[in-house]
Amino acid sequence: MAWGFHPKKSWILGAWVAGPLILLLLWWKDRAILDFFKTRLTYPRTGYAKPPADLKPAPTYSWGTRLFGWRADSNVSAFRGTAFVFFVASQVASFPFMGERWGITVLMALAAVAVFASSRRDAHPYSWQSALAIALAGLLSAMVEMPHSARRFIPLLIGGVWFLAHGVPTLVRYLRTYPAPKGEGA
Repeated sequence: MAWGFHPKKSWILGAWVAGPLILLLLWWKDRAILDFFKTRLTYPRTGYAKPPADLKPAPTYSWGTRLFGWRADSNVSAFRGTAFVFFVASQVASFPFMGERWGITVLMALAAVAVFASSRRDAHPYSWQSALAIALAGLLSAMVEMPHSARRFIPLLIGGVWFLAHGVPTLVRYLRTYPAPKGEGA
């Protein structure tokens, strides 16, 4: 998709401005957006009347807490940290030395190692097979002919598909396990 777009078109220029703003909003308000969907989709199925109260942050912060939103003693997965790996990979992919066909393959193999290693302390760490899928997707991208300007979007595409491959089955399994509550009159 990316190599067909030219920044001289007004709607593409708008996307280049709106895209980062939307990403910043998602990064900043991710918890509020997630609570909005949970309140309407998952909480009624498990008996929550309203979302649980936000936990107060620990008084001391590390750079990981500020950047990725996780603490070492919390029972959560570090989604922000994993997303950050794909973001950094997309930035590195735009460097001139990444012009070689195998550059993205090597980059995605490194991203797979980073995702696997960084999730070891998470409540639900990613398996080596899951990380291997990232590296294999990078290998598949070497088979697609594309201009250098489009290569920076490949890590984001791989990351997005990878997150969907994890999230959609989990959501479907949850929705099947906890069916929607019946109405009061039923």
